[in-house]
Amino acid sequence: MGTVLPIGARQAGDLARLLEERGYGRGDFQLLGENPDDVVALIKQIKGRNLYVGEQCELTRFYPEGFVMPTLEEQAARLQKAYGFEPKWPEAAQNLPFQTGEFGTDGVGLWPCLPFLGQLWEIGDPRVAGYGKVIAVTCTKFDEWSRAEMEVPLVNYRMQDADELTQPDYVRIVAEVMDILVPLEDAAMSQGYNCLAMPVNLGNWGTGLAYSPRNALWQTLHWNPVGLAIEPVAGLSLIIGTKVLTAYEHQWKDFPGAQYNWRRGGEWSRSLCLYFYDGQFEFDARGARYQDGRCGLLFARVPGVSELVA
Repeated sequence: MGTVLPIGARQAGDLARLLEERGYGRGDFQLLGENPDDVVALIKQIKGRNLYVGEQCELTRFYPEGFVMPTLEEQAARLQKAYGFEPKWPEAAQNLPFQTGEFGTDGVGLWPCLPFLGQLWEIGDPRVAGYGKVIAVTCTKFDEWSRAEMEVPLVNYRMQDADELTQPDYVRIVAEVMDILVPLEDAAMSQGYNCLAMPVNLGNWGTGLAYSPRNALWQTLHWNPVGLAIEPVAGLSLIIGTKVLTAYEHQWKDFPGAQYNWRRGGEWSRSLCLYFYDGQFEFDARGARYQDGRCGLLFARVPGVSELVA
């Protein structure tokens, strides 16, 4: 998992001042420290509510006109051209059901497992300590692919100033997303596959609304069955495989399954995203609390592990 930073004196002071402004004193603040079980229960209760439900607006951009989800074979051919390996996925994925309409899916999408990419690119701990490096290489491969396919470059703004993705504590997969992702990837790789194939939504949720990344993350994690909020490596791969974003007027993409630690401040308050602007793709991070009608958020509907590798 990502490194958990300790609560600083400034944050504790901010909480104390907030309580004081609402009429609570030193004794009340002391109660928090003396009753940790009650505090934990309260935090769990708060986390059980969607605190971000109001962070939504009208969706103003959509898929390319006439877009049809490519077959898994078509996606695999594009991924092989971009990444230089032969994608392997279970035949059972061809028959996975997917639903349309509100919170439905567009079809079955294909993307590589992180441990496999770690092996391929010789990056250790590709889900945690090496995760940023996997994103960086994926962006480089995307740039090479998009230049060859469309004569369009990708600019990775998270590598321009300080090579942030190659350093620790800048980017992490959301813990709850990791809990879903790891058993799926491990099961697939144990059967000799290097990719996951699942029903995916590429950003049109069927509601006519655009959501903030943190609102979308909460919603997908609380669906039944649970949704897998797509992280950047899978998201970039799905865009390569489906070509759902190739021009400025097409819907831009947010990847709510990972968090970005802006300036290493410990807040993990940003989400990674891909735009098409000024004749180029732009990979960047933006505030996870902001909805944007131009942006769609990617998720997958999670089948049972037995369905995935049968």
